[in-house]
Amino acid sequence: MSPKSFTCSKCSKTTNDKKLSVSCNSCKSILCGDCHGMSPTEVRVFELKTIARVVSFLCVDCKSLMAQIPNIMKQLEELTKEVHHLRLRQNMLVTEGAIQELAERTKRTNNIIIYDVPESTSDKPLQRQEHDKEECRKIITCVSKKVSCDNVKLFRLGKFQAGASPHPIKVVMKSKNDAIEILRNKTKLDKPSNIKSDQTAMQREYLKYLRDELENRTNNGEQGLTIKYIQGQPKIICKQEIKN
Repeated sequence: MSPKSFTCSKCSKTTNDKKLSVSCNSCKSILCGDCHGMSPTEVRVFELKTIARVVSFLCVDCKSLMAQIPNIMKQLEELTKEVHHLRLRQNMLVTEGAIQELAERTKRTNNIIIYDVPESTSDKPLQRQEHDKEECRKIITCVSKKVSCDNVKLFRLGKFQAGASPHPIKVVMKSKNDAIEILRNKTKLDKPSNIKSDQTAMQREYLKYLRDELENRTNNGEQGLTIKYIQGQPKIICKQEIKN
């Protein structure tokens, strides 16, 4: 039944049942006879239960909105496709990046980096290279007698500058196992930190993140934490776990 007294949602006038009202089936707003545009007979027809089940009345605003639905649905479909393509592209980039990172890490598995090896003062490249080979041979032999220094490749990381701090030396071992052997036994040196693995930029960035995280957690009161390589991956663990 139409209310006997109501305020029209469109004209904001309060009226009574002399001008029959009708309610929008979508937004539920109530319109007076002057605003909904139907005759009293049409209003009575809409109030019939049998008609109301299959016929709905929509106000002008809702009709306008309904008219826009096909266009909205089309835009939504296009946006959904675009998001789907972007996700596929993102997944492809992530996968491609992971493959490249894995290949780069694999390429570096035979390498070690040796720091703080004094550079030759000779102005002849061959003499400087022979000097570096001999110095690296001494260091590697000190670390492990199992690793042969024959036919290993090495080169300084950086351009030679007389009087500058010595550049690190990248040593390409004959096998991955030789590199692992040196890294495992580098504690035999007075300065074990002088030998490191040949890490990618991503590995170095992640290790920096772990060090910052370790510092933050230590400053927040956690004790006994350290960074340890487990199956080749650095992780923050409790020192007590190492003993166990």
